[in-house]
Amino acid sequence: MLTLTQSLFTRNIWTFQKSDELDKAYKEILNEYLGVDIYHKGDWTYEEISTAIKNYFSDNFTYTLEPGVTPKGEDFIDYFLGTQKGGLLFIFRNSGCRAFKNVWLSVKICRGVCGA
Repeated sequence: MLTLTQSLFTRNIWTFQKSDELDKAYKEILNEYLGVDIYHKGDWTYEEISTAIKNYFSDNFTYTLEPGVTPKGEDFIDYFLGTQKGGLLFIFRNSGCRAFKNVWLSVKICRGVCGA
């Protein structure tokens, strides 16, 4: 679950608690898309990691305008990764950010609507 934390030394840092579903996704990205069991910082470029994460989501999940409702008490990202396997853009975005944070890469989320 994402929480906003503040301390004397850092301000507005997003942290998260690891979950079983996120750990499964992380291991699958490492094993099947990067070909390793353990991630060592600096082994891959940002582009290689982002491509692996993108391919993982493309191969295993679908975009839908009617994803259904996450059961009460469930984390929506865990439910998406483990059960639902489909969702709206914000679910893909937040799940992808958590995947990047698992490999200690900094990410920023931009929200908005772009009209033609």
